[in-house]
Amino acid sequence: MSSFHKSLDESWKLRAQHEVLEDPTKVEDNIYALRTLVQGEKGLYSRTDDIFLLAFLRARKHNVNEAFKLLKNFYKIKKAHPKQLEWCLPSEKGYVYDMDVMTVLDQKDNDGRIVVIMRFEKVDFKKVVVEECFRLTATVLSFCCEDPHVQISGAVFIVDMTGYGLQHFLVATPSNLSLFVKMFQDSFPLRLKGIHVVNAPSLFSAVFALCKPFLKEKLRRRIHIHGSNMSSLHEYVPFEILPKQLGGMLPDFNFSSFKSKIQHNENMIKAWNKYGYGMKPQDSFKSGIRK
Repeated sequence: MSSFHKSLDESWKLRAQHEVLEDPTKVEDNIYALRTLVQGEKGLYSRTDDIFLLAFLRARKHNVNEAFKLLKNFYKIKKAHPKQLEWCLPSEKGYVYDMDVMTVLDQKDNDGRIVVIMRFEKVDFKKVVVEECFRLTATVLSFCCEDPHVQISGAVFIVDMTGYGLQHFLVATPSNLSLFVKMFQDSFPLRLKGIHVVNAPSLFSAVFALCKPFLKEKLRRRIHIHGSNMSSLHEYVPFEILPKQLGGMLPDFNFSSFKSKIQHNENMIKAWNKYGYGMKPQDSFKSGIRK
């Protein structure tokens, strides 16, 4: 039995069959087929370890050709936007993490999905540039995709727009919004199950209007605007796992726990730098998140 299958208990194996159409008798064949396509892609030096390829297969419900298209998009968007999509390493960009803009809660929601929190009030464009915010997002998304449970269950985002103002609005250009949507929608193998926007100011309607042309109908349906109504949010995300600022039971936002995971796995993240279009083959990559 392959190592990727050993990491899942029986309930998760059944869930994989139901949610991402993972036939245990065909998983290895699908990985092999995708690996063969990747190795045959001219000009691309890609990771080909099981856990990486499975992220794309699961994101496309084991349609090998669609998974291959997504994987190519993943590397193409990084090639096209190097300033925005380089990895955000804590040793080099610690001040970006220290802003506490983005984190993943320790507890999952009722469906076993990770809950990602984004807080606009913590973004200060006097201290960082928008490209660093993109880099943080790309690194967090890719790190989450290393977890086989996340590959199956997906993620829920809560975007807290408290403190959203002119500095944020001015960087919400069509090109930035388009790139942000492409990351979530067409390039990263993270199953996005819901986006919940809370405390949105009047400016948000203008930003959302700019986003709509880039959104596919499937993603549009998964965006929920709650205003300041936290009880509405709690219909989707249990208040027991949320901080008090979101009407939850936890005393405060906790960014240190997830930040520590990123720091402990910096060498793994740094190793991703050697892959991409136009890169030359080097030593093989070994995946594995340090707890």
